[in-house]
Amino acid sequence: MNFRRLVRHAVPAGLVLAAGAAAPALAEHPKALLAHTLTGGQPNAPAVDPAISRDGRMDRFAAYASKATDILPNTGAFENVFMVKRAGHLSRSGTPWQMGKTSLVSKGIGGPANGDSWGPAFDGYDYVHAGREITVKPRCLAFVSNASNLVRGDGNGHADVFVEHLSNGRLTRISTRGAASEVALDGRCYFISWVSGGTVYRKDLRHHGRAHRISGPGGSSSPEMSANGKIIMFARNGVVFVNRAGEGGTHRVAAGTAPTADEWGRYVAYEYNGGIWKASTKGAAHAGPLASVGIAPLSVGPSGNTSPVHVRPSQYRCCPENQGSGCHPGPGPPSVVIAILLPA
Repeated sequence: MNFRRLVRHAVPAGLVLAAGAAAPALAEHPKALLAHTLTGGQPNAPAVDPAISRDGRMDRFAAYASKATDILPNTGAFENVFMVKRAGHLSRSGTPWQMGKTSLVSKGIGGPANGDSWGPAFDGYDYVHAGREITVKPRCLAFVSNASNLVRGDGNGHADVFVEHLSNGRLTRISTRGAASEVALDGRCYFISWVSGGTVYRKDLRHHGRAHRISGPGGSSSPEMSANGKIIMFARNGVVFVNRAGEGGTHRVAAGTAPTADEWGRYVAYEYNGGIWKASTKGAAHAGPLASVGIAPLSVGPSGNTSPVHVRPSQYRCCPENQGSGCHPGPGPPSVVIAILLPA
C-alpha cells in the first residue's frame, strides 16, 4: 500500500504539509505547503519523509523527499531530498514559521542524481541550564541514497549514508556494510547511527575510525539518537531496544515498533497492538498509553495506523543534569511533532 505522510508541528505555530495530503483540524494555526513548486503550487508527485531541525523553537530548517520534477528545475526522475530554510524573524517565543529558500540536497555531479535519495535527518538541540535556555544551531543534514554520482568514488553498488554540512554545503559519504535504509543524528553532528542490511551501526563523525554494530544482525529499523549521542533507540523483529554507550550496551525495552524518543533518551513512544504507547527506556515496567503523558495522537486514518515521527516532551523542560533547584521550565509548552500515515 502507498502512503502519504502528514506532519503536525505545534511549535512554532504552523502546519507543515507534504504534497498530496489533506489537513487535520488544527485551531488558529496558519497553514503552509512545505513542498511546493516554484509558483507555490502542489508538486506533481507526493512529498514524504518530513524532517525538522532539532534546534528547539528556532527550527531553522525543514526537509523532505520527493520524486516531483517541478519543485526545482533539472532534478531528474529519481526521488530527491529537498531542504527548506526558515525565513523571517527567529525567536524562542514560538513565532510563525515563514517559508524561505528551497534547495536540492541530493545533487549529482554534472547532472541530476542517478538514484533515489530519502530519509533526511537533522541535528541541533535545545535545553535549559541554570535557568537559561540554550539552543544549539544545526550543523548537518544526513540522508540515505543509492545514487552513485553524489560524490566521486562511490562504486560499492548499494545505498550509502550521506551527510551535508550546512555551513558550506559539503557532502560526505559514509560507505556502509550492505545497503543503508535509515539514518539518525545526535544534536551536535558528533555521532551518527544508521541501518544497513537490517543492522544498526553507530559512528563518531569526528574521527575516521570504523563504525560499531549495536544490534543483532538483520531485522532492525527506526534508529533514533539522543541529543548527546549516547543513547540510541531502534526496533528489531517487533521489539524496541535501547543502546546506552558506556552503560551496559543494548537491552530490551518492550514489544513494539517505530520507536521515537525524547531528546535525552529517557522516554520512548512506539507502536504496539494497534496503539501508540510510551515507556521509560530503563524498561517496560513503566509502559503506558501515550495519552498518559499529555500527548494525544491525531485522528487515526482508515488503516488504523498512526506513526510518531518525533516526540519531544522534555525539550523545554529540565535537562537530566539539572533536575534540582537550578532547573527551571522553558518559555512555553513542549514542541511535539507527530505524523499520521494515510492510504494514498
